[in-house]
Amino acid sequence: MVVQRTDGRRSYVVHRPDVVGSRLPLLVDLHGTTGTSALQEATTGLGAAGLASKGWITVTPQAIGPVSAWSVPGTVPGDDLNFVEEIVVDMVENACADPDRVYAAGFSSGAAMATWLGCESTLFAGVAPVAGVNLARVCEDARPVSLLAFHGTGDMVVPMEGLDGWDGDRFDDLRLFYRGDAWATVESWARRNDCAGEPLMIEQTPSTTRHEWNDCADGTSVVFVVTDGAGHVWPRPGIDDDGSVDASAEIRTRFLESP
Repeated sequence: MVVQRTDGRRSYVVHRPDVVGSRLPLLVDLHGTTGTSALQEATTGLGAAGLASKGWITVTPQAIGPVSAWSVPGTVPGDDLNFVEEIVVDMVENACADPDRVYAAGFSSGAAMATWLGCESTLFAGVAPVAGVNLARVCEDARPVSLLAFHGTGDMVVPMEGLDGWDGDRFDDLRLFYRGDAWATVESWARRNDCAGEPLMIEQTPSTTRHEWNDCADGTSVVFVVTDGAGHVWPRPGIDDDGSVDASAEIRTRFLESP
């Protein structure tokens, strides 16, 4: 079942399998700046996959404003955090979503919004930012939440190393857009989740390395998938620069298909 919902100002698309009698995981899938919910669904394929497998509910919200951007601190004014939380509550109360298995994924500024939800909201068990985990401020004092982040070393739009002068120690102006170092952000998340030891490094492909912390508080995990040379893309065979990793499949396996 695919439903377009709107209150006259805000809209979102719901992909809900026709399943009766069981609560399903919920994924909030967030487009990038200037994007649309339709473009995000076409890029990730997660809504269609949830319908086909009858495994999870996908909600793809639409940002508003002249450039359809999410109101992460430092970008555009608004209360998108409240908007997304209202969607989650609605899905739990009226669409049989599992409140313990709510996740957010996003691309670019949508990745920033997903990361920010993982910092500021208490409704999410895990977040999967793609090409933008370092666009939201670090939040080491927040509760443990699983992180599955993707980035390419050739990303010129959101460089992995961030921009000079925007690191966590020096950045204190909420009117400016945060652009920190991606590695520092992920390592901060591992400290936040009280992960033990160094990450396990796995060479997934000749160009992609997976860095994984699994011994973390409350059963959470922190994973950083880095692809050499990849640009500002949602990595998926046929869409990304070299087809070496599939972010949509990783999100499905890590969050939506696991018990």
